[in-house]
Amino acid sequence: MGRKYRIGKGDQWVDELVSTLEEFVDEECDTINEVFKDTANETREMVSAKSPERTGAYASGWAVIEKNKGGFAGNTVSYTVANPTHYQLTHLLEKGHAVRNQYGEPDRPGAKHRVKAIRHIKPAEIWGNELLLAKLRSKL
Repeated sequence: MGRKYRIGKGDQWVDELVSTLEEFVDEECDTINEVFKDTANETREMVSAKSPERTGAYASGWAVIEKNKGGFAGNTVSYTVANPTHYQLTHLLEKGHAVRNQYGEPDRPGAKHRVKAIRHIKPAEIWGNELLLAKLRSKL
C-alpha cells in the first residue's frame, strides 16, 4: 500500500476510505488463505510420513480437501487433512481396537484383547496447529 491518500470532503473521503479498507482486507485474506493451504499440505506430508504403513496405500491416501463456503468477505475456504481412500482404518490405527483370538474366545488364556494404538494423526494435528500460528504471526 505505497499510495499516499489525500483526505477529501464528504462522500469522496468515505469512498476512498472504503476502497482502502477493501484493498487491505483482500490482501490479508489472500495471505491468510495461502498460509492455511501451505500448512495443510505440510501437515498432510507429516501424517503420511508418520503413518504405520509408510510405503503402503494407507500412507499415500492422505489428501488435503478444500471446501469453499460463503462467509466473511464473501468467501471462506477450509482445508481438511483426511484419508478418503482408507478412512475406515484411521480410527482403528489411531485408537487401537479389540480383537478375538483364533478360536473366537476373547477370554481364552494368552489371547490378545486389544491391538495397540499407533498415534500418528493427533501428533500431526498438534504440530500443524503450532505451525499455523507461527506462520500467521510471521506473515501478519
